[in-house]
Amino acid sequence: MPYALELLLDPAATARVKALCDRLDDKGLRPSRAGDPELPHLSLLVAQTLAPEQIIELLAGYQFGNLPPVWFYTVDTFKEDAGVLFLAPHPTSRLRAFHRALFDVLEGVLDRTWIHYQPLFFVPHVTLADGLTQSQIKVAKDTIGTFDPILAKFTDVIIVEVDGNHRFVREHIQIPGRDPATPAWADFERALAHQQYFLAHEVLETLWRHEHQSRQQAAIWLAAFFIHEARANLGGAHKMLDKLQRYQEQYSPELQDVMSKWRVALNENRPIVSPTPYERFLFLQWAHPRRE
Repeated sequence: MPYALELLLDPAATARVKALCDRLDDKGLRPSRAGDPELPHLSLLVAQTLAPEQIIELLAGYQFGNLPPVWFYTVDTFKEDAGVLFLAPHPTSRLRAFHRALFDVLEGVLDRTWIHYQPLFFVPHVTLADGLTQSQIKVAKDTIGTFDPILAKFTDVIIVEVDGNHRFVREHIQIPGRDPATPAWADFERALAHQQYFLAHEVLETLWRHEHQSRQQAAIWLAAFFIHEARANLGGAHKMLDKLQRYQEQYSPELQDVMSKWRVALNENRPIVSPTPYERFLFLQWAHPRRE
C-alpha cells in the first residue's frame, strides 16, 4: 500500500485552508476518510513502499533552511485527473529545487515512487477535494469563489500510510525553526517514539529549569505518565494524568479524546500502546506551538 510524505502548514494557513474545506463539506463535496484525520498538507512524494523509520532518520539531520514559504492564490485541477480540486501555489523555483534535493537524499530508500511526484513532473499543490465529477468540480469552484492569497509556512513532516480511504500517520517530526528550544523538543519526541520515557523526561527537565514554562512542565508529566504506566504503577499514572488534564480546556477536541482514552484504559487496567505518531503530533502542537 502507498505511503505519502507530507508537509504540514503553519497554524494560520491551516485554519484558512480548513475554512475553504468546510465550505466544500457543507456541500457534501469532501471525501470521507477513516483513521487519523487528514490535515491540509503539501505532498512531497508518494511511494508504493518505503521504510518510515529510515526516512525519519534521514530527515532528522536534513537541512530544511532552503524550504521557502509559499503563496497559494488560486484553485485548479490536474489535466490528467480533473476530479481533484487543489490550491495552486505561486510558481517558485526554490520549492522545486528543495523537492529535487530532498528526492535525491531519499531516493535510495524509496520503492516505486509515483511518477507525478518525481522531480520532472512534480506539481506542488494542497488538495481540497478529490474524486469529483465534472459537475461537482464546477460547484466546488463556485463554492470556493474568490479568496485572499494564503501564505503558508511549513512546520512539520509526516509519513502517512494510505489504505483506500484509511489514513494512518506512521511518523512525525517537527521542522527546525528559529525557536532555539526546537532541538530539545525534537529530542523529546524521538525519545517518546522509542519508548525512552525517562530520557524524554530528562531532556525537557533541563529545558524547564531554564525557562519554567507550564507547557514544558506538562510534557514532563506526559513522560512521567508513561514511565509509571510502563512500570504498572497505576496510582502514579493516574496522578500524572490528573495533572495533564488540568489543561483540558486548552486541548484540542482530538487531544481531549486521547486523554480520555488513556483514562479509560487505566481504569480498566489495560496497557496503553501509546503515544502513536499522531498522538505525539497532537501533543507537540499544543506543548510547543511554533514561534517563527
